[in-house]
Amino acid sequence: MECPSSLQMTSSSKSAEVLANSPDIKASLSLHLSTWYNTNVSQISELDQNVFQVERINSPSWVARVFPPSHPLPGLLEHADALRFLEQQNFPSERLAHPEPISTTSTGRHILITNFVDGRRPRKGEQLFPKL
Repeated sequence: MECPSSLQMTSSSKSAEVLANSPDIKASLSLHLSTWYNTNVSQISELDQNVFQVERINSPSWVARVFPPSHPLPGLLEHADALRFLEQQNFPSERLAHPEPISTTSTGRHILITNFVDGRRPRKGEQLFPKL
C-alpha cells in the first residue's frame, strides 16, 4: 500500500517512549489536532497510556492514540483500513473520526483518531469476557 505523501513518516532516532510522561503532550496534541483537522479542542484527558479523550467545542469527542516515531506507519494504515471495512459491514467496532484518521506530528509521532464512546471502566476484578 502506497503511503500518501501527507502521511510520510519523518526519520527519528528516538526509541519507543511513554508519551504521556511528556509534560506538554496534551498541549502539543491539542495544537496538532486543532491545526491538522481545523477543529477546536476544549480539553484533553488521558484515558490510558498514550490514549487520550479529545473534547471538542460543538463537536463529538474523539479518542487520539499517539504512537512513537518507531511505530511502523504501514501497520497503522492497515489498522485504519480494517476499521473502515468493519464499519462498512455494520460490525460493532471503533469508528474512524475522520476520512484521514492518521496524522503525523513534526516530531514524527503518529496519531490515530476514532470517535469517543461514553462508557465506564470495568471495576477491579470484574470479568467482562464471559458476559460478551
